[in-house]
Order: sequence, then structure tokens, then C-alpha cells
Amino acid sequence: AGTAVSTNAASSQITEAAASTGYQKTLIREVRGAADVFSRQDIEYWVAGYNKEQSEVSKADRNNVRWAVKVDSRRIELTDGRTGELIRGERIILGIPDEWAGKRILVMACLDGFNERVSQETKVGPISQGTLIRMVEGSEEVLPEREVKYKVTRYNKDLHLVSADFRNSVKWAVKVGEKEPEVLNKTGEELTLKIDKNWAGKTIVVMPHINKYTDIVSVRTRVGKIGNIRVKLGEKHYNAVSKLFEDANSSITAIFRKFEKKLFVNRIDVDVKDVEYDYINKELNLNIEADKEGLDKYGEKVFEPYERTIHEIWHKIDHLAGPSPNTFFSKAYMNELIEAFKADFRSIIGADISVFVTGDSNEIENNKYREFTEKNDFVLLNSIINAVTKGKLMYGHDEKYWNEKTIPAEIFANIAAIEIANPSASKAMQNQFSNTMKVYCEMICDMQKKEMI
Repeated sequence: AGTAVSTNAASSQITEAAASTGYQKTLIREVRGAADVFSRQDIEYWVAGYNKEQSEVSKADRNNVRWAVKVDSRRIELTDGRTGELIRGERIILGIPDEWAGKRILVMACLDGFNERVSQETKVGPISQGTLIRMVEGSEEVLPEREVKYKVTRYNKDLHLVSADFRNSVKWAVKVGEKEPEVLNKTGEELTLKIDKNWAGKTIVVMPHINKYTDIVSVRTRVGKIGNIRVKLGEKHYNAVSKLFEDANSSITAIFRKFEKKLFVNRIDVDVKDVEYDYINKELNLNIEADKEGLDKYGEKVFEPYERTIHEIWHKIDHLAGPSPNTFFSKAYMNELIEAFKADFRSIIGADISVFVTGDSNEIENNKYREFTEKNDFVLLNSIINAVTKGKLMYGHDEKYWNEKTIPAEIFANIAAIEIANPSASKAMQNQFSNTMKVYCEMICDMQKKEMI
């Protein structure tokens, strides 16, 4: 049988109670993975859709997904090869054994009962009598003009049965963007590839082979865009933004300098309502002239100069410092941030933050909240509250925006923007949100230690 390991933190004990009204049972609607594979490959499969919005699926449900494989007429529920326990989680890595060669398998995921209509069909190629490459490893993301190492890590035979002559004869093909693959004038089971600056923003596919290359056995590497923040902002705006980072503290300065070369700005003149960090294309869209004045989308001055630009830059840095290309650094700290902020809020106002969401707050509590926000006069506090309450405050992003990625990312970016660009608000955060700032400082310390991809 195949073996699998979960890529989720399936041991999490977090549970979420269903709402007393309007509850809808969670069902899996789509499973994805590779359509064509060979035996002795490790293949990733994942849940790609539910019967509800991703943000509405509880962490308990996501961590409780079970997996099975149908081979011929047999259905095998997947277990951990070491512990014998059922594999659970939204993503798995499935090892394809030799006995599945030449067959079609169905990989299924469920929360309640397995259904073949919710599956990924995968064709497993036949076993060859000759020696074939089965797996290759290399970087998922890299900057232009860097060197990247790729290595063949598995064959269709045990390594001691693969001759040195064969391993030295491995050829390499590289596909850049939509261009036809090019076979390199290099051989051997290891490749050191210099990334051309013209490949910036493209995905390259690196394919080791003996006779014929295939993307079934390949590594996809996204080539990052060359940082252009200094050129794009212009000297005046760049110097002003850079000075704010320099004046914050030594850790903030070090983080900015470390990641600056990867800060890519697409536009600096978008409509104010469209200012964002586009995490899919990994680029910043700003309105630098409006932000120089601290203007919001209504043309009112509500921010400090460049505060919103720094907020978006911090999103990009948060993304760059993440453990993988699709994961933000701040995600690991979500629960700590939320609980710390709730505790601080309760200490200041004398009431739990939930009473302002439900409308159950009394006049004294409302007055305390109003006095606090007016006295401190920083608009990003409401943005943090909106994140903690998953959009219930209805300030800024609506409820559909909030999930495990956006909640910690927005809290982190808001606090960073306050600390860097808003001295009076920063002082209030330090004095009155001590628990929150303690978690934030731990994050800054941990981020400073992170190696840049």
C-alpha cells in the first residue's frame, strides 16, 4: 500500500463551535493532485474546494480530513507508515509504490464518507526494465543572477543498483516561461544553474532525463522580480520612506535592509482604494503622492505620511520571510496575537471585545472605547479590531476577506506601520497594549533571524 504523511499540523487541538443558527455541514467538493506519475515518486494531493467559503471552514474540519486511494477494486484508507494512525489534514504527500505501476488510481478525501466523485484520478506509468529518474529536488523560488542547485534524488531502482556511468550521463532540460525547453550542455545527477536576469517574474521547469524529458519528473522554480523600490518611488519618496525605517529601531532597520532588494513595486499611481500588496503576483501597488499626505480613499487625512505605504511594504516583507513561497511569516503567530490583543483590550475598556461586535456593550463601555480612540487618534487600531473580530466591526475589509492568512498578516502590518510611521500611536501601543507588543517584539526578533530565500 502507499504511504503518506500529512503536511498539516494535524495534532492541533483547536475546535470551533458551530453557530446556533444557519449552520451548514462542511463537505469536500474538490481534490487536486497530479494526473500522471511514476512509481517511487512522492506526490502532493490537497483539498481544493468545500461547499462553503474557505474562511468559513473550521480549523477542526480542515485538520480532520481523511484520505483513501482506490486501486483496482480495493479502497485503501491511508495511514502513517510509522504510527499506523489515520492520515488527516488538507494536504498529503503520497508515496507511489511499484505495485501501482500501469494502473489508474483514485485519490479521495472526505470528512464523513468517501465518494469517488470527489477525487483526483492519477495514471501511474508502467515500470521500465531500464533505469529511469523518478525524483529531482531544487529551490521553489529564487532571485535573478543567483545560482541554484538541482539534484536527482530517486530512480526506479535502489541507488546501489544504479551505475556511476548512468548517474553521470543524466541530461538536463530547462523550460523558461512559455518557451520550448532547451537541453543544456551539462550532464550528471547534480546541476548548478545560473538564473538569467531576463527570467525575472517567470517560472522555469527543470527536467533531468536520460532519453526524453518530461515535466512529470521536474522542479518548478519561480524566479522573483528584481527589487525596484528605489527607482520606482524616486529619490524623494524613497529617502522619506527609508528614513522612517532607519529611525524606528535597529531591528526594523536590519529587516528592511535585508529584504529591500526583493521589494518590487508595480505602480505608484493607482487609485487610492486600490492600494495593496498583491500577494499572487508578489508586487506592490501604491499611490505615493496621496500617502505622502496621509490621505484615505475619500481624500481625508487619516494616516501619518507614508503610513499606508509602509503597511503594504510590511505585507511584502511578511510574505518574503514566510517558511514557504505561499505562506506568510505571521501565520504561525495568529492565536498569540489575537489572545494578547483581546487581553489588552479587556484591560483598557473593562469589557470583552465581543460585546462591541454583538452590540451588547453598555454606555460606560462605549464611552471608554470612544474616549480611548479619540485620545489616541490612530485609525489603524480599528483595523486591528476588525482583524481580531474577523470583520465584524466592518471597518475596512469585509467578513469574506478574513482567514488564517489575512488575520495575522493585517495585525502584524498595522502594528509595524504604527511603530515605524506614527510615533504618538506607537507610544500608546507600547503603554497600553503591552501583551500585544510583547508578541510583536518576539515576531520582530524571530524575523530578523530569518534567512532570505
